Amino acid sequence: KIRQDPYVHVIQICEGCLGSCSYCCTRFARGHLNSYPIEDIVKEAKQAIEDGCVEIELTAQDTSAFGKDTGERLSDLIKEVANLDGDFKVRVGMMHPKNIGNDLEDLIDAFKLEKVYKFLHLPIQSGSDAVLKHMRRNHTVEDYKKIVYRFKEEIPNLTLATDIIIGYPTETEEDFLMTADLIEEIKFNLIHLSKYQHREGASSSDLPNIPFEDMKRRSKILSDIKFGIIEEENKFLKDKELNALVVGEGSKGGFIAKTDSYIPVVVQDVELGEFIKVHIDETTGTYLIGHKI
Repeated sequence: KIRQDPYVHVIQICEGCLGSCSYCCTRFARGHLNSYPIEDIVKEAKQAIEDGCVEIELTAQDTSAFGKDTGERLSDLIKEVANLDGDFKVRVGMMHPKNIGNDLEDLIDAFKLEKVYKFLHLPIQSGSDAVLKHMRRNHTVEDYKKIVYRFKEEIPNLTLATDIIIGYPTETEEDFLMTADLIEEIKFNLIHLSKYQHREGASSSDLPNIPFEDMKRRSKILSDIKFGIIEEENKFLKDKELNALVVGEGSKGGFIAKTDSYIPVVVQDVELGEFIKVHIDETTGTYLIGHKI
């Protein structure tokens, strides 16, 4: 397996998906779920750490589906990787809310471990139960909130990332406003907004698109809300001193370090793979600027 980055090692923990979302083709492309044994994943992580990697990414189309076919659990996998010897951080990839189920409390315990980034990527897609039902997401907005608020209650410095689809074919103006309200209520730290597009083979592709002007307008409204929230949240971090790990080079010079909450900080005069204490000098709607203490 060729490693693209000498400091970050990506491990695919399972292939395929348990979902049947109306707008998606992953299941056709990747097939049904196939989880890899915890023992093999831990072995690969151990080798990567010995090779000098400082970040282990556990990734999948849906990490919360891990072990649903083998009887193993994601929380156990995270704990085993995080308990390996060495200086490194673990990042857990995207989870589908419907698959967290009765692993919730143990997942929270796993995320509390020092070596695990306090970063939860939990797509909601829409703030409307009617749209979620049509999307075949198999959970409600309330189900989603319960997971999020339990995580936030136990891990106050959690970075919460989500995905939102704008302009799903059945999305009414009322549905859209529910999504806007949900974003305002939960105050996500990171939001990936995407305009709905038909995909070949997806059942929602048989539905007529909503007018382009509506799509554009809704997208602008959510973008404004998103940047307003993130800018406001990041302001609280100004002049704070945070632990961070230098994981990459900045596109405009300098380096990118990730805080324990996986927030990017632009820093100078550091080395890749270095664990640092950073003072936050400036905040923006997308990243922080700081200096090594």
